[in-house]
Amino acid sequence: CVQMLQPKAGEYVIDTAAGSCGFPVHSIFHITGHLFEARNIPESEKENVLKVFGIDFDEKTVRIARTLNMIAGDGDANVLHLNTLDYDRWSDFTDLHEWRRTYGDGWDRLQQLKNPDGAENQKFNFDVLLANPPFAGDIKESRILNRYNVAFKDTGKMKSKVGRDILFIERNLDFVRPGGRLALVLPQGRFNNTTDKEIREYIMEHARILAVVGLL
Repeated sequence: CVQMLQPKAGEYVIDTAAGSCGFPVHSIFHITGHLFEARNIPESEKENVLKVFGIDFDEKTVRIARTLNMIAGDGDANVLHLNTLDYDRWSDFTDLHEWRRTYGDGWDRLQQLKNPDGAENQKFNFDVLLANPPFAGDIKESRILNRYNVAFKDTGKMKSKVGRDILFIERNLDFVRPGGRLALVLPQGRFNNTTDKEIREYIMEHARILAVVGLL
């Protein structure tokens, strides 16, 4: 995915379901051409490295990811413990002193990329997004579903549940500026199943599909 999207020096990159930060780490490697210890990052490199971000909802995973990012060269680790889909409740974390002490610098940098054309913390202006969102489980909370267009039927009635990865499709599109580039790992059925036709139509309405790569 990194090789296909070719993130460049100066571009802002994010993984919205970062896990152990494979995409961000490989993006750093691709942009800089090498790995190095955080304390040895030259200022010319650090400026680019600090434009690479990761978000994940699992705190233990985020701690591991921050460590890996530091090894890769991100001395300040723009890896944040947040629930990407539930952006309405980000302030429940970001207002806490303990959270700010750990993630404050990365959070401040993320705030600089906010797009005012949307609800609070909804839209951003990243150049590149790479993500392998979780497939398992449906989101049933109406409070969350109410924020997503894909959660509504053509009649305007809200669905009772929506696949987690489907919500991530819309959410990820919100993170990228017009003309930005995305690479998403999705279940194969999203592009094969007749029941998922509306998802494919949504993607084609809001983005230009450059490639669909099947991994068997």
